[in-house]
Amino acid sequence: MDKKLLLWGIVIIYLIGIFVVSSFSLPFHLGNSDKVLHFAEFFILALLLMFALGYSDTRYPYAIAILAAIGFALLDEFHQLLVLGRTASIFDFLADSLGAMAILLVKLKKYLK
Repeated sequence: MDKKLLLWGIVIIYLIGIFVVSSFSLPFHLGNSDKVLHFAEFFILALLLMFALGYSDTRYPYAIAILAAIGFALLDEFHQLLVLGRTASIFDFLADSLGAMAILLVKLKKYLK
């Protein structure tokens, strides 16, 4: 199987997973500790996007991955407005965005070696 196709398949499955999880109301409240989950969720998304874009010969895989992940975070919060028992939160969006931008640390570490 082509590696590029496999990576994009993983990205699509991950995006579907985020959408499905966002479609349910939680039976419990996590408080502010869910921000760590938001950060990690979108860090992983941006990382997956960066790898998939890197194998697609894209010129700026980090920037595009970050912008795409942030765009999906915005759509995810909007989607939650439409789900009974869920609300959109600017703080969730900020945690998602910071997680996506954290892939820059991966790039920085690469250059510091």
